[in-house]
Amino acid sequence: MATISRPAVEIKQGNLTLYLTYFTPLDLFSDNFYTVDSLEPDDERGFQRILNEKRAGRLSRHLTESFPGGYAHLPTTVFLATDKPVRFDSTTGMLEFETEQVCPFSVVDGQHRIEGLRLAAKSDFDLQGFKLPVTVATELDTTHQMYHFFIVNTTQVPVEASLRQQITKRFTDMQGVEDLPYLPHWIKKDVSLGRDARALRILDVLNSTPESPLYNRIQMANDPVSRNRIKQSSIANIIKSEVLTGSNPLSIQETDSDRQARIMLNYFRAYRGSFCSGS
Repeated sequence: MATISRPAVEIKQGNLTLYLTYFTPLDLFSDNFYTVDSLEPDDERGFQRILNEKRAGRLSRHLTESFPGGYAHLPTTVFLATDKPVRFDSTTGMLEFETEQVCPFSVVDGQHRIEGLRLAAKSDFDLQGFKLPVTVATELDTTHQMYHFFIVNTTQVPVEASLRQQITKRFTDMQGVEDLPYLPHWIKKDVSLGRDARALRILDVLNSTPESPLYNRIQMANDPVSRNRIKQSSIANIIKSEVLTGSNPLSIQETDSDRQARIMLNYFRAYRGSFCSGS
């Protein structure tokens, strides 16, 4: 029977007691340390989503690529729960429990981070000591665990696509980004291609030129929501898929985005003139 002892901070939120601490892969991936009860059509017990292996694989790749340079960061806590009590010494700030008595912990939130870390630690032994921040809830029955899973996953809002495009554009425009010791591969690809940056520069012209049919009709990232405007992300994706492609003359890298936007405006003017004349 293994005994786990970790420094922790006790936090009380109403009738919920939480402990902020950390576990390592050596803890997490020992026998029966945690479980993920997925919701199955013929099983009334589970509540977790099915693991997305592609998402876990991306995270694993991030960790193995970034770890050697010191950029393997998972700063947000994983939420684990148990219906058993644990010992906490408020004087020493130490959390202690016997795994055989308390485990398995139920993963309320963070199964993809845990699986990504498991895959990474399996291929890179140096990650065995990686400290994963964990929030531990104790004496929490299955009903309350499911309640917290529902709250966490229905109140969190992912980064909206338009804002993500703007952030990628800023990385593209920044000086020295290419000199960073580590940049995640999915960001590096978007930044190196520069398609978000080019598409958004075109959108800026189309949205700000009075003779443009899209004048003031594009809802840019963090703009107030309007029923009569088109989302930036939708138009930007169309420009990237239909305009900034190898088969389109407008996609030539040497053609600056302002000129590309002016060419598109000329097309719009010609189309409008042809439509108005009835030809």
